[in-house]
Amino acid sequence: MKKKVLLAVLAAALMLTACGGKSESGQREEGTSSKQEAGTSKETESEEETELEVENVKSEEPSPEKKAELQAEKEENESEGNENQEEAAEDNFVKGIVTDTGWESEFLGMRYTLLEGMYMATEEALNEMMGLGVEVLSGDFSEQQLKYAQMRTVYEMMSTDATGANNVVLTIEKLPLKNMETEVYVQSLKTQLGKVTTIPYTITGDDETVSIAGKDFIKVNTQIGSGDDAKKQDYYASVHEGRAICIIVTYSDETSEVAESILNAFTEY
Repeated sequence: MKKKVLLAVLAAALMLTACGGKSESGQREEGTSSKQEAGTSKETESEEETELEVENVKSEEPSPEKKAELQAEKEENESEGNENQEEAAEDNFVKGIVTDTGWESEFLGMRYTLLEGMYMATEEALNEMMGLGVEVLSGDFSEQQLKYAQMRTVYEMMSTDATGANNVVLTIEKLPLKNMETEVYVQSLKTQLGKVTTIPYTITGDDETVSIAGKDFIKVNTQIGSGDDAKKQDYYASVHEGRAICIIVTYSDETSEVAESILNAFTEY
């Protein structure tokens, strides 16, 4: 039903555009008929000037050096286009599927089963977080996946309780180097967290390797804020086929058992 509503909105926008074009054309036709006789001689002069301009353009042939430059530029553009097509063809990334009861990704080989008392963010909400419009949802599946594959960071899923205090987010980041190792990505992640000024991040404890849904992740323990408002936020990172998977779990000291349940909710696909 939501898809039909989105398609209807787009159809209405197209109809408004078409009507505008038609009205503009009608005004031009009316103006032409009222001034047809007065403009006959001017049109003849204009046609003669146009013919002279065309002849002049034809006579201006590019120099051999310019031809070689244009040919080289054309070949370079074709080469870049072929490389982009080959890269897209080799990219096996497919965004996972979000439902009311969980999330699953064949690409990652992972599933998440919604816990009692928690809720799933919808595809619309995730797309809004990524700055995507309704055209992504209303397009066909292959067009959607191409859009996601071109993005640097994709929000795969988000699950939260009613208060929002306990939640989990899974993102996938396209890496600049396909052979980047997880340890290198984690060091970069910690560097970026250290640069955050709006909310103070404190890295607590040493990194450790944990297994989630049959995959090895490096865990980075952090604390956000201080005092009574302090929250725990654990980052679990792993590199998979040139992309970094990052599971971020937010909780408090009092709800550490919720964080453990969230991790156990991830299973193999």
